[in-house]
Amino acid sequence: MTNMTNVSRIRFDIRTVFIAIAIASASVFGIAVSIHQAEAAACIYQQTVGGAVGDFNTAANWIGCGGVAPGSGDNVIIASGTTTQLSAPVSVSTLNTSGTLDALVFDFTVTSSARINNGGVVTSTSGNLGFGGVNVVIGGSGGVGALGSISGNINVSGTLYIDGPTSSLDIGFGTTTLYGDFFPDLGAVINGRVGTFEFAGSNLSVGTAILNMQNAKLIFTGGAAQFLNFLVQNATAFGNIEVNKSGGTVTQSGNGTSTGSFSINRGTFDLGSTTLRVGGNFTVNGGTFTPNSGTVTLNGSGAQSVSSTAFTNFSIAKSAGTATLSSSATTTGNFSLTGGTLSLGSKEFAVGGNFIVNGGVFSPGVATTTLNGAGAQSVSSTTFGALTVNKSGGTATLTASVSTIQHIN
Repeated sequence: MTNMTNVSRIRFDIRTVFIAIAIASASVFGIAVSIHQAEAAACIYQQTVGGAVGDFNTAANWIGCGGVAPGSGDNVIIASGTTTQLSAPVSVSTLNTSGTLDALVFDFTVTSSARINNGGVVTSTSGNLGFGGVNVVIGGSGGVGALGSISGNINVSGTLYIDGPTSSLDIGFGTTTLYGDFFPDLGAVINGRVGTFEFAGSNLSVGTAILNMQNAKLIFTGGAAQFLNFLVQNATAFGNIEVNKSGGTVTQSGNGTSTGSFSINRGTFDLGSTTLRVGGNFTVNGGTFTPNSGTVTLNGSGAQSVSSTAFTNFSIAKSAGTATLSSSATTTGNFSLTGGTLSLGSKEFAVGGNFIVNGGVFSPGVATTTLNGAGAQSVSSTTFGALTVNKSGGTATLTASVSTIQHIN
C-alpha cells in the first residue's frame, strides 16, 4: 500500500513539474495560461522562434505534455514566429496559436474553444479542420489571424468570430460548414475560390466584411429560422446563393448582392424590405420566394434567366446582355428597365405597379404584358407584343406613346 502511494506521489510530482514548466514557458512567450488549463495539460510548442518547421506529432517538440505529443483532452499553445506541421491526424481540447499550424493532408480537430490571433495561422492542404467548441475566434485584441484550407473541409460547431481588419477565412476548394452564428468584423476577409460555404446556423452577419467569393457558393441548410444580415452600405458580394432547407425561413436584412446565381430548392427566402442584386440566373425550383416589399434587381453583364415567381418590385439594370423569362412572371409592384435587355419570348408578364423603361431594350416577342394592379399605374414609352389591362380598380396612364406588335385588350 505504501509503495502504491509513493508511485502515485511520484506521478503527481512529475505532472506538477510539467505544469510548472508549461506555465513558466507560457509566460516567456507572453501567453496567459490558467491553472485550470494547466491541469488539463498545457502543451506548449517549444520550437525556436524563426527556426525550422517542427513535427506536431513529435513529443520532444513540446513542453508540459508529460513526455508525449498533444492529444485528446490537451490544451495546445503555439507561440508567435513558430511553425509546426502534422504527420498524423490529431484531436486536442483547446487551441491558442500565434504561430502557424499546417495540418497538411491530415485531419486536425479541436473539441473545445480555439483562438487564432497575433499572426496565427491554421491551415491544411487537403486535411479536414474541425472545431467542436462554443467559440472559434480569429484575430481580436491579439492581432490578425487566419483560418483556411486549400481543398479540405472546415467544420465549426459553435460561433465563428473574425475580429479585426484583414483577419481571414479561406474556404478554398472544399466545403466550410458553420453550425453556429457567424460574425465577421470590420475589414475581415472571407475568401472563396470555387468552394462551398454551407451555413446551418442562425445569424450570418456580413457587416462590413470583404467578400472575395465571386466563384464560391453560399448554401443555407437546416430546418430552423436563419437571418442573412447585410449592412446597407456593404458593397461586397457573395458568388452563388442557394437556399436548400428542410424547413424554416431565411430572412434578409440590408441590401445584398449575389454576383452569380440565386436559387431556391427547398425552404423559404424572405426578402423583407431590402434589395437583392443578382448577377446570374434567378431560379425557384422548389420552396418559396417571399418578396415582401423588397426589390430584385438583375445586374449581370451576361445572359440571365428568370424562372416563374412573383416579385414585388423587379428591375433590370444590366451593363450588357439579356435577361430572359424562362416562364411567366408577376410583379405586384413596380417594374423598371434601365440597362440591358429583358426578353419575354412567349412568356406572360404581369405588372401591378408602374411599368418604367428609362434605358435598355424591352423585347416582348409575342408575349402578353398585363397591367393588373388595383391602384394607379403609369406606363412609359415602349413596344409591347400584346398589352392587356385587367385592373380591379384604378387607372393605368400612358406617360408617352406606346405601340403593340399584336393587340391591346
